[in-house]
Amino acid sequence: MVISSHYIWTTILFPRIIGSRIRGRTVLITGCSRGLGRILAKKLDQLGCRLICWDIDAEGLESLKVKLTPSRLHVFQVVDVSDEEEIDSAFAKSPVQDFDILIANAGVVSGKGVQELSPEEYHRTMDVNLHQHFYLFKKFKPLLEKSKNTQVPPTFAMVSSVCGLMALTHLTDYSASKFGLIGL
Repeated sequence: MVISSHYIWTTILFPRIIGSRIRGRTVLITGCSRGLGRILAKKLDQLGCRLICWDIDAEGLESLKVKLTPSRLHVFQVVDVSDEEEIDSAFAKSPVQDFDILIANAGVVSGKGVQELSPEEYHRTMDVNLHQHFYLFKKFKPLLEKSKNTQVPPTFAMVSSVCGLMALTHLTDYSASKFGLIGL
């Protein structure tokens, strides 16, 4: 029988290690309308967290909203995290102005090699997969340092990939962006 590391993490380790200490904390997650971000949002909601969900996909955010606990204050905002001004604007408009954990998860994949990749696609991948982390860290590090939470220290989690350690064919821009993230 094969059990994935994702299954072990989300069903066994994560709830036991962090579950009771994270209840009631506020978490900002980027890229949470699908994939890993959506899984994290649902799991953190189950553990009793308030969520600030940022994604560029409005429909994806709406479909996530119906999956989360309606009685808990969650914030859903359409935000392009590749744009520093949009990050500033979204935060200024958010009804929640502090949080304990930031999970920078948004990412894009072109699935193309260097010869097929346009400069615009390359730059978009870098902006979303790498530059968002710089913008978010620069903006929110001072806020996270002011957190009064003693059980769960302020946390800035940058989601990377094994592709940041080893390039894969047809993932040229993705691998380069994740390699840069590891160096950041």
